[in-house]
Amino acid sequence: MGYIVYATINDFFGEYLKDSGKEFSNYELVVISRDIVGDFVRKNSTTAQTEYISKYKNVDFLMDLFPDPSVLEFYTGSTHDSFVSAYRGQLMQDKNLYDLCCLVDLVVNDDKNIFLLCSNSEYLMGFMDVLNGVIQEQFKMKIFAYAEFKTDPECVTTM
Repeated sequence: MGYIVYATINDFFGEYLKDSGKEFSNYELVVISRDIVGDFVRKNSTTAQTEYISKYKNVDFLMDLFPDPSVLEFYTGSTHDSFVSAYRGQLMQDKNLYDLCCLVDLVVNDDKNIFLLCSNSEYLMGFMDVLNGVIQEQFKMKIFAYAEFKTDPECVTTM
């Protein structure tokens, strides 16, 4: 069985890959960010929505899992509980649960190691912690913060 780790893009590329000597292609990378733009091809789907497809086989952009603007309205220091509640509601929508289900399926059935990536400033918002909680509650699967994975890489084998 594989694992899921959530991290900043700087932690993954600037620290983890550099220090471990591992190859970028050994991981499935899922970018959940409005700040990170990469090499992708813009494709218009038949439903008139814009879809972005990465030029790399192991990189996907799941923008729908990033907090919607209506959810971000609740992101202030004094009303963090409202933000968490609104974001959890967003994640529980069918289209987002489907995406989460696909991620879990890749880990369980295809033995993939997945890194969920966002920018440093987005990471500080705490939305990845909320995403972690939803995955644990809905799929009974633990995902790991990069700090935990970094200090004990074997922690992913004790799921």
